[in-house]
Amino acid sequence: MFIMVDNGNKPRGVILILFALALTALIIYGAITLCLSEELVTWGYKDPVVSTTNIRGTIYDRSGRILAIQAPDYGFSVKVEKDKIQQISSFLSDYSDYDAIEIASLLERGETFIPLTSKITNPQSDLISLRIKEESLSPNIEFSEIETRHYPYNIASDILGYASIPTKGEGGIEEMFNDYLKAMGEVGKTTVHGSSITLTLDSEIQAILEEVKKEMGIDDDVAMISNKGYIVAYDGKVDEVILDNLVRFITSPSSVTTERALTLPSAMRDGISVGSYYLWSNSDSILEIVDRIEKVMKNSGKI
Repeated sequence: MFIMVDNGNKPRGVILILFALALTALIIYGAITLCLSEELVTWGYKDPVVSTTNIRGTIYDRSGRILAIQAPDYGFSVKVEKDKIQQISSFLSDYSDYDAIEIASLLERGETFIPLTSKITNPQSDLISLRIKEESLSPNIEFSEIETRHYPYNIASDILGYASIPTKGEGGIEEMFNDYLKAMGEVGKTTVHGSSITLTLDSEIQAILEEVKKEMGIDDDVAMISNKGYIVAYDGKVDEVILDNLVRFITSPSSVTTERALTLPSAMRDGISVGSYYLWSNSDSILEIVDRIEKVMKNSGKI
């Protein structure tokens, strides 16, 4: 800071002030120039930390029932020693849906994770840990948690496809709409989810259709269509046209929902009435399918 002293030499004081202002301007200009240089333009930015648990988008049916969801599996991580496979398998069978023979087969094929029957409480965990130690299996078995894709209803497998890892779908909706469903981990402290997808399917009608087709031994394509032109159930050959007409809503992580325009494939526009739905099929047994579907749907209260 410069202090002017009235010593009769005012021009000198003015010069000093102007010099100080020029110097300050030069410093500011230099700082701006540096900040805008190619090397420093991203100063203060850090790459987002990629979460070890990517949260893939959920797939719903038309009523909001979950058809596919990313959720943890609890179980045991196993380091296999061939001379201990029988002991390890026997131990794990007490806590798994698999029996000892099935577990041994899995371990011999290179499986390293055996899921628990259900999530356990902390006291149960402590007791199991104690037993692992007592049986000298600590180097071979430890509690573990992994993220996997769950399909609660066990229906529409060809339509849904599968996601072996949170960022990659294989077949069906999981693959065709993978760019919407996959997540990119965490940015700062915010977990970024994949978009959720709502299908036109009714999971109850889908289950009925699959069961009837299996019961009747029919391999032909069969679709149930609502009076508004939505496919509420489909079992048959899956292609991009069918999949595209099964996705009604896509909801982004920012909760913005987009309704998609659906155009029913021309081959499916004519059908036989089943309550408030239409049944379409290229099968020679279509009348028998309609009769059986009607009976099952009436018994289940769907029509």
